[in-house]
Amino acid sequence: DLECDGLASQCFDKDLHIVVVCWKEGMEEAGGSPISTPHKATGSGGGGGMKRKRTTTGADGSPQHSEKGTPHGNDKNQRKKQQAGEGNNNNNNAPHPKRARVSRADKYARPEAKGKKPKPTGNRKLKTRMEKSSKFYEQAVARAARAELLMTEKAGLLESDGRTPTYAYKQQDIIAGVDLQSAQKVFDLDLPVFAPYKIDYSRNGRYLLMSGQKGHIALLDWNSNHLFSEFHVKEVVRDAKFLQDHTLYAVAQRKYVYIYDHKGVETHFLSDHKDVKRLEYLPYHWLLVSAGFDSYLKYQDVSTGKLVSAINTKSGILDCMVQNPWNAVICLGHSNGTVTMWTPNMSDPVIKMLTHPTRVTAAAVAASGRYMATAGIDSTIKIWDLRTYRIMDTFPSSQPATSLSISGRGLLGVGYGSQVTIWRDVFTASSQDKKEPKTPYMIHRIRSGEVHDVQFVPFEDVMGIGHGNGVHILPLLFWFLFSFCKLIKTLSVFSCQVSSILVPGSGEPNIDTMESNPFQTDKQRKEAAVRSLLDKIQPEMITLEPDLIGRVVTEPEAVNLEKRKIAASATLPEGVTPQNQKKKKKKLTGEKKKRKQNIVDEAKIRSEKVEQHREIKRAAKERREKEAQEQQLFEARGVAPSALERFAPRKRI
Repeated sequence: DLECDGLASQCFDKDLHIVVVCWKEGMEEAGGSPISTPHKATGSGGGGGMKRKRTTTGADGSPQHSEKGTPHGNDKNQRKKQQAGEGNNNNNNAPHPKRARVSRADKYARPEAKGKKPKPTGNRKLKTRMEKSSKFYEQAVARAARAELLMTEKAGLLESDGRTPTYAYKQQDIIAGVDLQSAQKVFDLDLPVFAPYKIDYSRNGRYLLMSGQKGHIALLDWNSNHLFSEFHVKEVVRDAKFLQDHTLYAVAQRKYVYIYDHKGVETHFLSDHKDVKRLEYLPYHWLLVSAGFDSYLKYQDVSTGKLVSAINTKSGILDCMVQNPWNAVICLGHSNGTVTMWTPNMSDPVIKMLTHPTRVTAAAVAASGRYMATAGIDSTIKIWDLRTYRIMDTFPSSQPATSLSISGRGLLGVGYGSQVTIWRDVFTASSQDKKEPKTPYMIHRIRSGEVHDVQFVPFEDVMGIGHGNGVHILPLLFWFLFSFCKLIKTLSVFSCQVSSILVPGSGEPNIDTMESNPFQTDKQRKEAAVRSLLDKIQPEMITLEPDLIGRVVTEPEAVNLEKRKIAASATLPEGVTPQNQKKKKKKLTGEKKKRKQNIVDEAKIRSEKVEQHREIKRAAKERREKEAQEQQLFEARGVAPSALERFAPRKRI
């Protein structure tokens, strides 16, 4: 017999279900029927199952022991009696109610694909493809659930003692309670000459790109404080973004967009992107997106160098642009308070939302693609559910926010004035929490200057702030300052100070190195770039619902026709239907009228032939002049022309 007093056994089955059985009274938590563990204790009943002793108290207060077999084992009769309610009617020996089976893999499965099988079809090839796709999807879900067992790291958290709120804690208090490694991760640069600054982190969170509005650009590994390049372009810089990795980045300068490598060498010049204010990069599509003063949204394929699309948004100056990481849709904020969503394969916005009564100053989209935060001149922050396009929550700010950022763990950073406020649980708050007054998670104030840009560092509990007095990176070398006072005096000569700030719980602790690896070597980086290029998604595949691609439509044609009618009537004025809407006939001009009537203009044909004849004569004359110049050059040298002479540099005569 095996005695279990408050002990728990944890088992796994083949379907990745977790069963936790607590034998202590009132502590049973399990999913599905219990599973026998590798260490079995054979009872006297011959069933091979585990038995436990239950201690109860009699009428006289003396302890009484009774044995009861667990439902698992080979004793099927006993299990049937327990399920039927037969046997002993004592409350202590009553059978446990049947518990629902909880699957670990359910949270990785799409809701619409749970429990569904491919629809039968007469096409054998289509049926085979659908079966393979369904099998591949099930294997992917199983692998994702199995890999979760390796995610043992837990996120950090800032908790108060119950009397002091979390936003009242200063950075000195936080740094005093963390380890030395966490206190070595940030620096603060005061560079008022080239401020204000905008910052951008690489996808793996290892490299930092700083761009000053007055032309200063710097690239460094902020973990090891290694400076890769630093130069001055001697003109206005409005934005800068990393491309596929830290080896290439794009800079929006006064008139055009330039691409530099990690050594600061100019590699490309994009003349199609003029007067750009904002840049975004889509890593899975290798697309560089720009928006600026001319209200054009342009997509440039950096792998081929071709301009994919140029869309006239007709919305004036585009000063607010973010991307949805889930579906690669670009979100633009406009001066009339609307947010529009764009794809490169459509000339009209796929979604248009009225978010604020005034101009939209900043926006941010969560990595899951489900939530969006917007800020306006009206000093309000609004949270939107992108699945229903409805507002979830609204809370005020003391000033209009200039920048928003959402961390990997769902923290919302808001920069306004000389202050940065960090909010927690704004996307997962329940209805009861929404009724209570909101308090921020953390508050950090800049000594001087105005905040222009805030960015959370991927996979780190760190936040970067670009402000009017320089770049404030959160957190690094705070302990270093107090230990080396001479170094502080030396740094103050160059107007450079070092400080730190931590944001506990902002970074994702479990890293998927197949997606982005902060510790990758040069060889791994090159292999990842080649693999990403081979897996590049075409721009035509960017849609609002990426799951719709490759899915078989099961709805009847009548339902789809009705949906199209509703969508068409939604864009018409009230009282007008598609049937009674009259199309206005446009008057054709003389030239269009001739083309429509298939009339041949002889005068135009004659002028085109004359122009072609002149072009041929001009090309022949230039060729004769070139040959004469070459002959004179050879005579002056006194050497006969060689077959390789055409590759030699030639002097102008």
